[in-house]
Amino acid sequence: MSVVIPVRNAARYLPDALEALASQKFAADWELVLVDNGSSDSSVAIALNFKNQLPALNIKMVHAYDKPGQAHALNAGAAASSGRSLLFLDADDVVAPGYLAAMATALEEAPFVCSRLDNETLNPGWLRMSRPPTQVDGVGAPFGFLPSAAGCSVGVWRSIFEEVGGFDSTILLGNDVDFSWRVQLAGLPLQFVPEAVVHYRFRENLRQIFAQARTYGTAGPTLYKRYRAIGMTRRSWRIALRFHAGALLRLARARSMADLAECAFLFGFRLGIVQGCYKNRVLYP
Repeated sequence: MSVVIPVRNAARYLPDALEALASQKFAADWELVLVDNGSSDSSVAIALNFKNQLPALNIKMVHAYDKPGQAHALNAGAAASSGRSLLFLDADDVVAPGYLAAMATALEEAPFVCSRLDNETLNPGWLRMSRPPTQVDGVGAPFGFLPSAAGCSVGVWRSIFEEVGGFDSTILLGNDVDFSWRVQLAGLPLQFVPEAVVHYRFRENLRQIFAQARTYGTAGPTLYKRYRAIGMTRRSWRIALRFHAGALLRLARARSMADLAECAFLFGFRLGIVQGCYKNRVLYP
């Protein structure tokens, strides 16, 4: 297997991510592919130092400076890897013990799988309130079309990854959803692997929460423009009105830091929807 991690200014979290992978008890051959997507901090130095400290661990360093974006970095890492199966992770998340073994076992039978996300370990209580729990006991369909896995949880056979063309680097956020849908539309279901766990990290302050939620919001209109002809639907205007009014009501009731974190996510997401509609020239209320 090849584990691909895109890295961009992740010096604060990268040591934990690397230590968790180095501690995996997994006897089969595997490699770690770190893709620097233009870091200006010490991320590259940390990765190189880690590689020198653990020469027995097969680590490749890939540079993808030519184009910013996670999808581009993931594709570059996949192209430089040698495994028959690919696992994709984020540099700020931490895998739980047994992750590699569980994903490898699942990929022996299924070509497209995803791990469980633990939303609690790395996030304090107030921060966990900023959004609904994700991928805890199954894979949801947040856009009402097909199930989709978070990009930091995906495992896929290389042959399938190449067949569908990898991640679409023209999609800023939502390229993991787009990838999940294209694989399923090719006739391959997505299998949830609850035994494989990724400790998932949320953004840590209101500004970051708002900014990330805004980019998340742009995904809906982008995907709708691409997939409406084959079945992706949008909210009715009545439901959309309740959806947007609900954010105002939640703000009026905000009393704690947890409430403000939730409001930052709600308003960022809704602003992203508006921006996505304008950019894609679609109505996706």
